[in-house]
Amino acid sequence: MEARTAPHFSLTMKNDAKTAKIKQTLPSGGAFYLDVQCQRSGYDGPISLGVESSRSGWNLVNNVIAAKAAEVRMYVVPPADLAPGEMADLRVVGRGDQIGQGLSARMSTLVQLRTARPQT
Repeated sequence: MEARTAPHFSLTMKNDAKTAKIKQTLPSGGAFYLDVQCQRSGYDGPISLGVESSRSGWNLVNNVIAAKAAEVRMYVVPPADLAPGEMADLRVVGRGDQIGQGLSARMSTLVQLRTARPQT
C-alpha cells in the first residue's frame, strides 16, 4: 500500500503588527489591503483570489498570486452601497488549476486571532 498527497496550497494572512487585524474599519468610499501568503505543496501555478460574503458587490485589485510566488498584497474595495456602520463578513478563497483538477483553499486568520487574543 502506498500513500500519496495531491498537490495543494494553503492561504494565511501575513502576521504583521501594522496590518494584523481581523476587523477593518473603513471611511466612506475607502478600501483596505490584505497581505495574503500561500504555502505550496506540489502546486506552483497561479492562485486566483476571490471573496465569499453574504454581502455582494466586493471588488478586488491585484488578486492573483503569481506562479511560484509566495504572497501578494490584495486591495479590497467594499460595495458602493455599504452603509456607514454596516457590518459584513468576508472570507478570502484561493483557486488554482492543476491539470484539469480544481484546487481551492480558504485563507486562515488563526495566527492573527492568537496574536490579538492570546488567552483564547
